Amino acid sequence: MHNPYPPRGASPPLGELYQRRVVMEAMTIASSTAKVPIAEIISKGRKRARAAFARQLAMYLSHVGGKLSLGEVATEFERDRTTVAHACHAIEDRRDCPVFDAQIDYLEGALALRITMIVE
Repeated sequence: MHNPYPPRGASPPLGELYQRRVVMEAMTIASSTAKVPIAEIISKGRKRARAAFARQLAMYLSHVGGKLSLGEVATEFERDRTTVAHACHAIEDRRDCPVFDAQIDYLEGALALRITMIVE
């Protein structure tokens, strides 16, 4: 069986379909966690703080858990790379809270499991 994760520091072999699947799985997890429809996560608007948080979470999971580059995540979310970087920093800043950190660890594990199912 092929391991979907490369050694730390190496880039995984990525294709556009793989990127889309990783982002879709990250959005599904973020949607469920924040109780926000995926349509609001994808939305260009900034109507609700909960939707913005869910979008940031999905971007973070795609980048950190999904091992996608900031540029790849930006492309999939149709945002600028700096927007993705800001989202990742926003989530990282909140990880000082042990409860939030544990929740993010759990979500990263859930995404890893889903990615394993994608590549098998």
